[in-house]
Amino acid sequence: MNINDAIIKRIDTARKDEVYARGVELMKLHRYDEAVQYFGKITSYKDSAQKIEDCKKLKETERLDGIYSRAMQAMNAGQFDEAARLFESIEDHKDSKEKIKLCGE
Repeated sequence: MNINDAIIKRIDTARKDEVYARGVELMKLHRYDEAVQYFGKITSYKDSAQKIEDCKKLKETERLDGIYSRAMQAMNAGQFDEAARLFESIEDHKDSKEKIKLCGE
């Protein structure tokens, strides 16, 4: 490898490091869609492909947790039909199946 190739490789690695670091930072901020875009630019670098999958899972978990939270609020407010409807939409998440039964009692 000649000096020019070494310089180009070093610059490319530094660029990938910056993109990767920005993706990790966005993940920590729960900005998963943006993080996926960054990791998507460098899918073969480090564990970027895995980070993309992690972002997708984390985003889905947050979505389900949000529905679960709204269902719990409805249940605690005595709005059992609404709570049951919400729990049914996420019945495989946490203890939603048990909560559905409680709403029907």
